[in-house]
Amino acid sequence: LTLAEPAPGGDPVPDPRLATPWPQLSDEGASVEARTRVFLDANCAACHQPGGPGNARLDLRAHIPLADTGLCGEGLPLPGGTEPVPFVVPGAPERSLLWQRMARRGVGQMPPLGSSVVDQAGLDLLARFIEQAEPCP
Repeated sequence: LTLAEPAPGGDPVPDPRLATPWPQLSDEGASVEARTRVFLDANCAACHQPGGPGNARLDLRAHIPLADTGLCGEGLPLPGGTEPVPFVVPGAPERSLLWQRMARRGVGQMPPLGSSVVDQAGLDLLARFIEQAEPCP
């Protein structure tokens, strides 16, 4: 990636004409992981990144290596629960906190604002990603 001229008083920024576009969620030519990471970045990373307001210690920005996202972490309890639910249980979307929170509407839904219906295409893609996920170390 080459750099464009520095912004006034700032560091150089990548030249957007040379950036690789993100895949469309429906692009079967792109990997499930790449499409899921783009979905999570666009819908979740505004809150779930270092310094963000999300209370889960996750970094869901697409450029972060998967091993550094925190998705293999302990997880959090579901609303009203006491035991942590893992963020991702490889092979089991329905047991994964990330999938459960995106699948619900009401208390504990993700995203918490601006959404009154489940994004079924995004949820289906996330399920495929979790089904194919390698076991966490």
